[in-house]
Amino acid sequence: MPPAADHPKSRLTGLLYGLATRCGVPSALVAALLVGHVLFGLARLPSGGFVKRLKAVEEYQQQGPLWHFRRGDADTKRLAKWLLDSVDANHALLYDGSEQGALQKLGPLLYPAILVHYRALNHDGTAAGRPVFTGQPPWLAGDSSGYPVVLGSLRALGWERR
Repeated sequence: MPPAADHPKSRLTGLLYGLATRCGVPSALVAALLVGHVLFGLARLPSGGFVKRLKAVEEYQQQGPLWHFRRGDADTKRLAKWLLDSVDANHALLYDGSEQGALQKLGPLLYPAILVHYRALNHDGTAAGRPVFTGQPPWLAGDSSGYPVVLGSLRALGWERR
């Protein structure tokens, strides 16, 4: 055991000191490996996730909530923007398709409006105790009978009336 003046000051250095003395590894080698590990981590920082995260934050600030649909096609982004601008807070928006993916992102962005599966539509035009949204995107001219249903897939949103 080393004299009291030579005792390590932290738990980590104590562990390294114990490892070096028990295994016969020179402490200079352990220190060099530790310094190399720290330098390797610092060298990766600028090219790693840090810069990507800064770019993602900048893109989000420019695009707003539509940033969540950045991997979707142009029609998905246009429909999502129109829905975010058009659906009132007290309405229910009917959906069908996969809940994961584009619909999973749309739901929280529409809050306090809610997404309700189209099978929950009541005869009086309500779903989950709320009036159902009945708008029609202006670029989708055609039959406006029935109730609008947002169709969801992994990366895309669609629109139809049922």
